[in-house]
Amino acid sequence: MSLCIGYLIAMETLLMSTKVRRRLAVLEQVCAGHLTIRAASQRLGLSYRQTRRVFQRFKSQGDAGLMHRLRGRSGNRQIDSAVRQRAVSLYRDHYSDFGCTLACEVLAERHELLLDNQTLRRWLIAEGLWHRRRRSSVKRYRRPRRAC
Repeated sequence: MSLCIGYLIAMETLLMSTKVRRRLAVLEQVCAGHLTIRAASQRLGLSYRQTRRVFQRFKSQGDAGLMHRLRGRSGNRQIDSAVRQRAVSLYRDHYSDFGCTLACEVLAERHELLLDNQTLRRWLIAEGLWHRRRRSSVKRYRRPRRAC
């Protein structure tokens, strides 16, 4: 029981996925002595060595040790923010009456910005420059009945 007391010192709110919550519950059982690491590895679907590594990180860092290391960081394949700002400003200034597909083609042709049209659409929606335009359907009314 004394193995896992140290992680209770810093209290903070962590948003966890169901997978991480399940790991937390199983590792707390290991901490309490109700489960062995081998049984925990079978429950979690991990190898024994991986479960040992996860448990050691859980003991040293607490609940935050179970979270993914890259959480909250931007992805490696993310397009640079300068390119995003340039594309959005060009669209705002010159091509605001274009659709996203045509705007992407023009940006590639005239300004050498190669983007996917769905990427540009997401950016424009986030900036509030694009919304889905639905065609208004023509309402057809029945003519009034003849008086008999």
